[in-house]
Amino acid sequence: MSTVGLVLCICVLVPNLVFGGTTLKTKDLSIPVQVNTKALVSALATNATDVPSFNEYADSILEDLKEYSITYGLDPVELEDIVEEFQWKVLLITYKGQLTLTNGWMQGLSTIYRTDDVTVTLSDRNFNIAVPVSLEFLLIDYKYSAKFMGLGPQGTINARITGIDFLLNLGLNSETNDFTLNSIDIQNTGNIKLKFGGNVLTDWLINIFSNVVTRVFRRVIVEVLEGNFSEIFQYVLDIINRSN
Repeated sequence: MSTVGLVLCICVLVPNLVFGGTTLKTKDLSIPVQVNTKALVSALATNATDVPSFNEYADSILEDLKEYSITYGLDPVELEDIVEEFQWKVLLITYKGQLTLTNGWMQGLSTIYRTDDVTVTLSDRNFNIAVPVSLEFLLIDYKYSAKFMGLGPQGTINARITGIDFLLNLGLNSETNDFTLNSIDIQNTGNIKLKFGGNVLTDWLINIFSNVVTRVFRRVIVEVLEGNFSEIFQYVLDIINRSN
């Protein structure tokens, strides 16, 4: 049984899309579509245990996502500025500070890959398809300035994050053959390694800033994946839906 349908190129008109700090203008999208949803529905109806076939379909969707992301400038992507208030307690005294992050960029969303077998369940007329995925890496870069204990250091922050694991929960309507992204379940925001540049910081300042930045970056990862990234993924699914 063939698991991947005819590869074709389809153009669709989509509205403007804001991704992080970047606005994508309305344009004709043209990417190679590798998924034949009619064939997938047929496969699911006749053999709901054919895991290798489902894995191949999922991999094809992820390849379409990578193609879309790279072609239309979604990787790397600009991030919004952040102002984070924080405090640090030393003995009985609590010091308050502020960290400002500007000129942010994120890279690595197109490194997505499947980590395990796809699972499929049937609910009414819909197939629920769970795809476990991870990112090979994610890079986040910001310029920073801080105000803390009368000090005003500024410089750059470079982060490399590995081990970001999440679950793509897809729905496939057996009557319309249309995909939808039901939810993204983030299981691990990864291991974050930070590098501060442009200013010589003492160990105790690095420790304080690292805790603050790590907390902020974990929040950024969740917001991007559950927000704008999910919109991008649904756009790709819409392109696949229109091609079948």
